Amino acid sequence: MDVSTARRIERALLTAENEDPDALRSVLSSAPTWHTPGHNMLAGDHMGREQVVQLLKDYRDMTQGSLRVEEARGPETRGDEGTLHLHLSARRQGLMLDTEADVRFRLEEGRVAELWTQPEDAAAWDRFWAP
Repeated sequence: MDVSTARRIERALLTAENEDPDALRSVLSSAPTWHTPGHNMLAGDHMGREQVVQLLKDYRDMTQGSLRVEEARGPETRGDEGTLHLHLSARRQGLMLDTEADVRFRLEEGRVAELWTQPEDAAAWDRFWAP
């Protein structure tokens, strides 16, 4: 994978996180899995396009649209894998999330087949997304 492919995926993810969760469909494989860490309401494996897009919709709904995601620094690539370095901020139930997170991804046939979220501060991530 080259950097331009990683940038295309990053643009789709940023659009999906900030504006339209369905925008991510354009880069997803037919059966993607997004692994989200922790012990919170959104942790676990989200399998299939519908569940992956629903995860992004849940992020937006739970933060009443306050979630903002932007590039923290440029993407990295190696073989069929890449890492996006992101800054996230949001408000929810009197809490503020302001952290960096990496989203690693793996391609199959040029499309995203698997993603992993790796927040910089896992404890803060869990507190923010707790029930």
